[in-house]
Amino acid sequence: MAVSYRSKSRPASPEEPRRRKSSNRKDSGAPAIDLRSWIFIIRERIILILACLGLAVGGALFYLSKAPPVYTAVGAIEVMTEAQRVLGGDVKGFNPEGSSSIEAVKTVENALLSESLLVRVAKKNDLHLTHPRFMADPKTGNPLSEGEIAKGMAAKVDAKQKRGSRTIEVSWDDPDPVLAAKLTKSHMEEYVTSRDELQVGTQGVAIKDLIKNRDELDKQMREDELELQKFREKNKTTDLDKNETQIKTRIEDLSKQYTTAKARRLTLESDLPILNHRAELTAEQLLALSTIASQVDVQESQKKIISAEAEFASAKRVYLENHPKYKRAGSMVSDLKVSLEKAVRQAATMVANNYETAKDSEEKLQKEMGELEKSYIELKGISLPYRMLADKVEGTQKMRAIANERLDALKLTTGVAARNVVISTLPIVHDEPSKPSRIKILALAIAAGIGLAATMIVLLKAFDNTILSIDQAETDLGLPVLAAVPQAKGKATKTQLVISDFPASREAEAFRCLRTAVSLANSDGTQKVILFTSAVPAEGKSYCSSNYAAALAQQGLRTLLIDCDLRRPALGRVFPTKKDANGITDFLTGKCKFDECWHVTEVSKLYFMPAGTKNANPAELLSGEVVAKILKEAARKFDRVIIDSAPVNAVSDTLLLAEHVDAVVFVVRARSTPVRATARALQQLQQANGTPYGIVLNRLPTRGANYYYYDEGSYHSKGVYGA
Repeated sequence: MAVSYRSKSRPASPEEPRRRKSSNRKDSGAPAIDLRSWIFIIRERIILILACLGLAVGGALFYLSKAPPVYTAVGAIEVMTEAQRVLGGDVKGFNPEGSSSIEAVKTVENALLSESLLVRVAKKNDLHLTHPRFMADPKTGNPLSEGEIAKGMAAKVDAKQKRGSRTIEVSWDDPDPVLAAKLTKSHMEEYVTSRDELQVGTQGVAIKDLIKNRDELDKQMREDELELQKFREKNKTTDLDKNETQIKTRIEDLSKQYTTAKARRLTLESDLPILNHRAELTAEQLLALSTIASQVDVQESQKKIISAEAEFASAKRVYLENHPKYKRAGSMVSDLKVSLEKAVRQAATMVANNYETAKDSEEKLQKEMGELEKSYIELKGISLPYRMLADKVEGTQKMRAIANERLDALKLTTGVAARNVVISTLPIVHDEPSKPSRIKILALAIAAGIGLAATMIVLLKAFDNTILSIDQAETDLGLPVLAAVPQAKGKATKTQLVISDFPASREAEAFRCLRTAVSLANSDGTQKVILFTSAVPAEGKSYCSSNYAAALAQQGLRTLLIDCDLRRPALGRVFPTKKDANGITDFLTGKCKFDECWHVTEVSKLYFMPAGTKNANPAELLSGEVVAKILKEAARKFDRVIIDSAPVNAVSDTLLLAEHVDAVVFVVRARSTPVRATARALQQLQQANGTPYGIVLNRLPTRGANYYYYDEGSYHSKGVYGA
């Protein structure tokens, strides 16, 4: 383990352990949950885990030995669509249950667990008379109510849809396998029977309602038809639709004729001023009028003239003027022009006369159309209420037809293919009980035992605020661990000086590691006076200081061990002296000299200075300059001076000594001292200019050793502490 130490001339601030803690966590990049540490915690708590498992499994076995066997009988009901297939999908007014849908299957499933059906099954099988559980209340002796019977039955029955199908499995539990099968079969049969009864009863009510509705519609239809007939007789609307259509068609025809007559009259009227002076106009001027040019006689004459002129032009190219054909062609053209002028004059006279005729025709058409429109309006006034009455009669007739169709459909389905559930699987009697399931109960017990153990381990760790490991000590306290002393076992527990009594033990090796760690930090030999202290009593500071001093003596260094715990000195049990032997208090009070205060021990080169005569004011003795004097004298005469002082949080003696020593070693008992108490003691030492070089983690449990130590392989039979 690479360890760095602070110089005593530069003590750390009270916040340094906290900063080092945060820095170590950040730099290490360790995960938030140390799985490895949890594995070792589980190994350490293996007895607790086994105890929880044993308790849970034992309870499960006890339950299995006492629980009565229960047999389960299973039957099946299949939800069908037979009613729809028998009636056909187009039967109006009848819509049987959509059994293929999930909702329909769930409805049947819930109906199988209804309280009324359970009570019906109980009474069908006389359970309220023969079965002890349903006969009477054991406390009062009174018969059970239907609600209590249903509640007791519900605990024994179950109905669940089989996944991916329209099948519902019905199961009953009972200590009697024969009764379980009987109740399962009876349950399914009673459901089918009750459904048939409900179907018939419902259809009977529906038929009565439909008959009543149909009769009411018949009465309403007769009243509507009578009212319509009276309206027809009053308004003579026998052929109302035909008359209305004829009048409308006639009005449309007259409208077209009127439009044509009006257009002709307007045309003649525009040409009339010119035609009044027709005698003064030439034929060519009259032909400019469209009314003249459109006459048939005029157009025929013009066509003939054009044809004759074409022949005359052809004759001109062939014959001379005196040729008979030439003369005949020219004469024909002249005659046709005379005929055209005559036709134009006649047409002009006829057009002038036609104006009055066209005007009279227009007026007659307008008058006739007005009379027809008046008749049409009057007919419309009669048609609207007539239509309302006719539509009312037609609607009543349709409603009556629908009622008849529904009535016929219900009559058809009554007792015929109305069932949409069938029993598909009958229950059988089983020889092997289904409950309690040993595998499931034991598996649950194991899971519960593991869960209980895990909960207890987590709670123990959560509420444990002590130092558990080397890593935690260095992280939480911000100081290096110089050595980890394991929990002593066997003969080592009967003596305090394991370094000499059991040199091959893991505890002795831990103190040799402590000696090496401190010597590496004190290679120049300037740190001669070393103080051992702790936060609270019973952490093992006297045990650690005495063994460390013996380890130094074994290395050949003249070592003086001073017991400065003047209130509760403990080193006297390790190094016995005479009852009236001088000690440090005798020197501080001036009763003896320095050389008269220390004594030779059984360990070579190890000398011991006891606490001496008990004093009523130890703090006053340690606060004087004499303490510094005796420590200087000891450092001059010995290679190393080891001081065992009082706990920091208990008294102030150690804080008075801290400024006079060269180094402070802080002892922490693993899994015992709270972290806050240790941090408080370290803070007080820092304020007293006595910041420890490091920590000795004492009495570390050997269980789960891989969590705290590294295996040394073949170097030692019991292992050594390794970094």
